[in-house]
Amino acid sequence: PSTAAQRGIIIHSIMEKFIDATRELVPPHAYDLFITCTHDALNENYLTAAEMRFWWPRLERLATHVIAHEQASRKIS
Repeated sequence: PSTAAQRGIIIHSIMEKFIDATRELVPPHAYDLFITCTHDALNENYLTAAEMRFWWPRLERLATHVIAHEQASRKIS
């Protein structure tokens, strides 16, 4: 995506899907679930092949950070 707004929409869509899917607990297959949510959000936003190649590795790396954060924050609450 070429604008900050488009990037924000995609990232928020990924997070919404992931949080909704893990509301009760962060499952052992959380990484695969995050990747599925990412794939779905990117497809819903009609990205070009070039945009997918740009975004995919970045969002894939983000997965481990998001999962670790969610696991830690849910232990606190």
